[in-house]
Amino acid sequence: MDIRTTNTIKDIWQEFGVDIEQLKSTSREKHVVEARARAVIILHDKYKFTFDKMGSIFNRGHSSIYQLYKKFKGDDFKFVYVKTNKEKPNIKSINIPLKEKTVEIPLSSIPIIQQSLENEKLLLEKQLFHIQALINIHQIFSNEKDII
Repeated sequence: MDIRTTNTIKDIWQEFGVDIEQLKSTSREKHVVEARARAVIILHDKYKFTFDKMGSIFNRGHSSIYQLYKKFKGDDFKFVYVKTNKEKPNIKSINIPLKEKTVEIPLSSIPIIQQSLENEKLLLEKQLFHIQALINIHQIFSNEKDII
């Protein structure tokens, strides 16, 4: 394995608690499969590894690796990984894969994004409350017409 593969596997090992032998094993335990899928997606998307090459790394056929990639890449199972900016090593960012593309966000902006999402959640809850009130009013008036 080259240094990119080794570093990627080490990062996954730390995050998921799965070592290289488990990644290469035939284990179908959820955490092992998710760790293997994460490794496959990072190696393919970030380092442009072919499915054949990853198949040899993980002791699987290229079609098995492709199916794993396809299943987890298109799923709601989103991978977020922290990376260091080479030009500015003190600034770390995360890559968030979305349907169209991967968005890179500096870690320093996470609290701002979190607050914005919390505000949006409160606004949506308020709108939902108003909609439910309107539905209740509508039902009350609908019932009165039936009585008359």
